[in-house]
Formats: sequence, structure tokens, C-alpha cells
Amino acid sequence: MKFWLQIKVVILLLCSFFALGQAEYIHNDEDFGVSDIHFDQIIQYSHLAKLLGEHNQTFLGQTKAAPCSTDPKLMLGYLLFTFLNTSANILNDVSAQCKQDIVTVNHGYLLQKQWALQMLDSIDLFPGSGLLTGNIVHYPGNLEECLDVSDIPGAVKTGHWMLTLVSTDIRYAYCPSGLGFARIGKCFPCSCSNQDIQKISDDYLASTLEVPHKTKVLNKNFKGEEPEGVTWGDVFMIIIASVIAVIVLGSTVIDVVENVLEIRIVRQRMLALTQGFSLYTNTSKLFATHAADTSNPNLMSCLNGIRAISISWVVIGHTLFEMCGTGLLIGNGYMIKNFGVYREDNGPLDKLFMTPFWNGMFSVDTFFLMGALLIAFHTLREMDKIKDKPVQHWIMFWFVFYLHRYIRLSAIYAIVIGFHATFLKALATGPNAHLLLNQADQCERGWWYNLLYINNFVSNIHEDARAYNCMGWTWYLANDMQFFIITPFILYMLWKSPYIGVVLCNLLLVAATAIPFALTWTDDEQFFHGKQDNFYIKPWDRFQPYLIGLLLGFVLHHMRNKKTVNFSIIFNVFMWLVSAVCASSVVYGLHEYNIIKEPEITMPPYEPPVADRAFYNGLSKLSWSFAICWVIFTCVKGRGGVVNSFLSWGFWEPLAKLSYCIYLIQYTVVYWFNSQYPTSQIYTNTLYMYTAIGNLAVCIGLAMVLYLCFEVPLAHAEKILFGLMGIGRMPSASKRNVSVKK
Repeated sequence: MKFWLQIKVVILLLCSFFALGQAEYIHNDEDFGVSDIHFDQIIQYSHLAKLLGEHNQTFLGQTKAAPCSTDPKLMLGYLLFTFLNTSANILNDVSAQCKQDIVTVNHGYLLQKQWALQMLDSIDLFPGSGLLTGNIVHYPGNLEECLDVSDIPGAVKTGHWMLTLVSTDIRYAYCPSGLGFARIGKCFPCSCSNQDIQKISDDYLASTLEVPHKTKVLNKNFKGEEPEGVTWGDVFMIIIASVIAVIVLGSTVIDVVENVLEIRIVRQRMLALTQGFSLYTNTSKLFATHAADTSNPNLMSCLNGIRAISISWVVIGHTLFEMCGTGLLIGNGYMIKNFGVYREDNGPLDKLFMTPFWNGMFSVDTFFLMGALLIAFHTLREMDKIKDKPVQHWIMFWFVFYLHRYIRLSAIYAIVIGFHATFLKALATGPNAHLLLNQADQCERGWWYNLLYINNFVSNIHEDARAYNCMGWTWYLANDMQFFIITPFILYMLWKSPYIGVVLCNLLLVAATAIPFALTWTDDEQFFHGKQDNFYIKPWDRFQPYLIGLLLGFVLHHMRNKKTVNFSIIFNVFMWLVSAVCASSVVYGLHEYNIIKEPEITMPPYEPPVADRAFYNGLSKLSWSFAICWVIFTCVKGRGGVVNSFLSWGFWEPLAKLSYCIYLIQYTVVYWFNSQYPTSQIYTNTLYMYTAIGNLAVCIGLAMVLYLCFEVPLAHAEKILFGLMGIGRMPSASKRNVSVKK
């Protein structure tokens, strides 16, 4: 085995030197390393380097950024960086143990030791195929082969570092080599610290390649790593999870004995308290589906289909962005060999059918609209019931209104945040473990912003907002809670004086349209949908769908006694066509502005005209909301036809119930999968769809666990709490299957 490994390495070395040109290896007693790699001399013998430089500039679209043409030279040269590139003066600046182990490794290499050769073999030393299609940035090496060296007797303990490059020169700011986009795996002794590796790598870049780039260590993996000390947060989460587990399992046993084995062991009152925690009962309820009752005008079964499709759209869209977006230092753990194919005309991402996947931001607006609709519809009905009650009753009504909402959203939200801040680190074992480690660190620092629902303003509070951006995708929940806080004032006006309430909503709608329009018109950096930190996640960009949802809930409340609406078939068909045009135009209308294919169009001077961007950002959510409103209205009022039958299909109901838990964990699932993937891949739309479907399936499975073990039990605990406080009814048990003997 050792012989064949040596032969393999020798053949690879000979092939690489034959292909690239000449390189001079100098070994002496002082260096124990490789020095004076004349990469410039190698390049000048290769017509491929020039071709790569010209082609690189073409598929990057950086017509004015000539420095990007040096990316192939830089990245191919950086592949030759190993533990052999360590001269004596470099080692003088690293820790003593790291220096000693590197010297040992170099001796082992000179003596052709298997473990030293295996360390070298675990590093991508040579460019692979597909250089002309972008295979110049992702070379993760072989993590397992590197770490397995530690198990060989006589070998040094090894570690695998995932490195990236960041430019220190503004001219390289938008080149892949300087964006932090690269993923380069290197195998070194694990006694070296991140600072040691960064020092050695930076010296190599400066002295050998002479480029204005610095190394950034993304993460380090090694065997036998001692876990960090248990924190109070870890202890707290273990206690919480253990208590809930005991309650859920105990309640499940009681429920099964009572209702399956038909043995009476507890009183009816105790069964009522415990049954809501039972896995048996809650699983039955999760998969219980109900056919659409068209005789009930207040049943909104169509929302199940809309909710299920929208959450699936969210997961599939985020999968694409993390697979194909640059992601810089925080994302794109999914390593692609042919990322140049993204820029091809009529390439895989230039297909019309792919547009909804990269322009799927409206899925979140659908949730804003549905949430507001349900709040308005149910709250207005409750307000009718207490219209003659004294002021004290109204005060208690609004107190419960806010308290219930906070507990309902925050209980499972806090559990998931806690898992991120504590247990998530245990899953960070892959080559791109930093994707999960970053999330754990961010939640450990910024969890309280999330529970106060102000995490969409972290960038306004901290200069380094990324360090506190716990579960960054939950900006939606922050906006939703901020809208919810002011909702009672709007609903009261709609209930007390419908005319004034409708006028108020329309005035707010005008303001919510004018603000994103004006912000885009006055800021050249605002692209379609706006910048993430100061536009996309802010409430003034998201208020339109919520307001329209409130108005729709108001309309359906006043029409609650009408089973259907009377308008002609021609008018119905016409409005369905109008709504289809409104929805498809805002999604497919940006097809020619594909930000994955041409990321430079998001920045001046390549961006589209300001009028296009301003009108789109001001009106697109109105157009989308109108389309969704029409679908819901006609389905609820019996004019939805086959669309209502499809959206009200019982198949969607379990998925709709899981949608909140899916949303909470979906990005973490994407990050986890990307962090574990050991090699770079060739992108195809087929690969993307399989990956997206796989991510969705994992999300559904994990969401079921969260739903049954935490969300539903915590909601049941809230009912018990409100019952004990006297502001709600105590839960009741389902009918016993056991007959009681006298």
C-alpha cells in the first residue's frame, strides 16, 4: 500500500511539472523545505495561463477590471502552497511546536514516509479539468485523508485548514480571488495555530506570487479535538430539553395506556393536562386532514396550500443562492467547479424557468399577507363579541392579544435559538464548518435581539452587525412583530369607523409605496428589492403586503355570512387573468437582470436605470399582493374552481402546520449540508433540484421533531397557563376509548 501511494504521488508530481513547466526544488539542512518556486517562469512557458486570463475576464464580466485576468496565475500558484514552502525565516515567526512539527514533516517527506506523502496527497496540488469554465477557486483537498494521518504510528498529528483569500487592493475588490470566494484546503500539523498558518500563507503570497492578497482562515478540523468547556448556556439548554423530554415521553405513555391499551390510570382532569404533550395525540392531529367545506364561507382551507407552497419556495430559493451566490466569507459552502457557467448566455441559470428560484423574494410577502389576513379576520370577530363589555374587559382583551402572540411565536423560537447557540457547534465537523460555527457564535452574542424582535435593526446598532446577526433569515419575524404591535390601532379604526379605517389603511399604503420608491430613486446602490441591510429587511419595505392582508381580512369579516359572491363568469375569468399577469410580471420581469449571472449589475455604473428600479421596488409588492388577494378571496367565496380544490387539498395541511418550524431551521439545514460536502461539484440544474428537494425533505423531517416535541407542547403549556390565570379555558381531553366499570 505504501509503495503504490509513493508511486501515485511521484506520477502526480511528474505530470504537473510536465504540464506547467519547470520548478526548482532546493532542499538543505537549514530549510527542510521547498523554496524559489519560479511560478512566473512556469507561467511564461504555458499558453494556457494567458488564455485563462483572457477568458477569466470574459466570464467575470469585469470589462474595466483588468486585474481579474491575473486570477488564474494567483489561484494556480496558490495550489503549490504546502508545508514544503516553509523557509527558515518564516518558521522563526511561528510557534515553537508548529515549527518543530513542520520540520518533522519535511524530514518525513524527504525520507518518503507514507504519512508525509499522504499529507501532501490530501492537498489539491494541481488544477483540475474545467479551468476555462471557472474551476480556479475551489480546491478543498481531502479532509479525511489529511486527518487520517494522525492515526499512523510515528506521524505528526495533522489538521485540515479551509482558507480563503481577501484582496488588500481595491482594484481586485470584485475578483473571485479577492472576494473571499475561494475555498482552499491545506494539511498542516495540528500544533500550528490559525495565526501560524495565516503567517506562513501570507509570506508565500507576498514573496512568491507577489500579489496584494491576505489569507483568512475559515475553519480548522483535526482529530481528537477536545470540546470546548461546557458553558452555562449549554447547561441551561440541556436542562430545558431534558425537562420537556420527560414531560412529553411521560404524557405519551399515559395517553397510549389510556387510549390505545384502554386502561384507566389517571383521572379525566389529569388526562386533559397531559394529552396535549403526547406524541401519540399530536402526531394524529398533525396528519389529520380535513376536506374543504364549501358550505362554510369562513373556512380558509386554501391557505394551507398557499402556505405549504410558499415555504417550499423559500427553502428551494435559499438553496440556489447558497449554491450559486458568491456568499463571500459567510456563505457559499457549496463549492462549484464550473461557476463560469453561471454567466453563459442561455446557460443553466439563464433559463426562463429558473427565474422564480433566484427571484423568489415574494414568498415572504405572501406570509406577511396571510398573517395579517388571519389576525384581522379573527380579531374583528372577537371585537364584535365584546363590543358591549366595560373598559376593563377591553384592556384585558388587548393584553391577552399581545401576550398570546409573543408566547406563541417566541417559545419555539427561543428553543431553536438556544440550539443554535449551544448544540450547533457539535455538528460543525465538515470542511466548511465555519458556516455553522459562525451561526453559533452569532446566536451566542445576539440572541436577545431576536427575542426582542429588533434583529432587523442590528446593522443600525452595531458597526460589525454580522457578529450579532443570529439566524439572519428571521428578519421576517422581527418585521411581523413590529407590524403586529401597531395592528390594534388599525383594526380598532376599521371596526369602530370602517370608512375612516379604510382611508387610514390607504394612506398608510401610499406611504409604504412612496418610501421604497424614494429610497431607490435617491440611492444609486439600491438594486431591485434593495440592499439587504438598509432596505430589504426593514419594515418600510415590507408593510404593503401586511396592510393589504388587513384590508382583505376586514372585507372577509364583513362578508362572513355570504357563502359566495355574485359576479359573471366573464368578470371572474378576466380578474384571474389580471392577477396572473400581475404575479408573473413581477417574478419573470427581472429575467434579463439575473444577479447570479451578472452580479456586477447590482453596482454602479452597470445597474439598470433608476426609474426601472424605483418603480419596481415601489409597486412590485402591490402587484404581487393583489394577485394573492384575488386567489384567496375567490377561493374562500366559492369562485376559485379547480384552483381552490388544489390549494384546499388535504395533502397540504400537514406541511402548512410545519411551516413555522421549517422556516426557523431551513437556512441552517442548507448551511449544514454545504458545510459537510467534501468536494467541489459541476453545477447543473438537475444537481440543484436534487439538492433543493433533499434540503426540503430534511427540513420537513426536522420540523416534525420540533413541532411534536416543542411547538405543540409549548402551545399546550400556554393554554394551561392562561387557564390558571383565568384568562382562558383549561384544555380538555379527547374522548376516552375505555369504558369505566362501576
